[in-house]
Amino acid sequence: MTNVPAPWEFVLLALAAMRFTRLIGWDSITDPIRSRLTGHHHGSHRNQGRRVGSRHDRPEWMLFLTCPWCLGFWISVAVWLAWLGWPNATLIACTPFAINAAVGLIVKNLDA
Repeated sequence: MTNVPAPWEFVLLALAAMRFTRLIGWDSITDPIRSRLTGHHHGSHRNQGRRVGSRHDRPEWMLFLTCPWCLGFWISVAVWLAWLGWPNATLIACTPFAINAAVGLIVKNLDA
């Protein structure tokens, strides 16, 4: 067993990590959870998919939920560690999220 996924596994894991990042950080379905965790209501503070407002009006740890680089990094680490520990189960669990990410990217680019 190597510590680096095969190319097809890498693509699947990357797409799943991208979808997890969007789901946790930006999708409206998780707004209530983010609001409860941060005490900050996100739905009315959106501007083209990015949070607006001063960094000083929210706790520093909230950057974890609002910074795509921060959140994406930690989710990617979690996905990779899951793959290291349980490669087959991780690939099976990540497949629907990877397919969803690919479909979303295709639809977004076809509708542009």
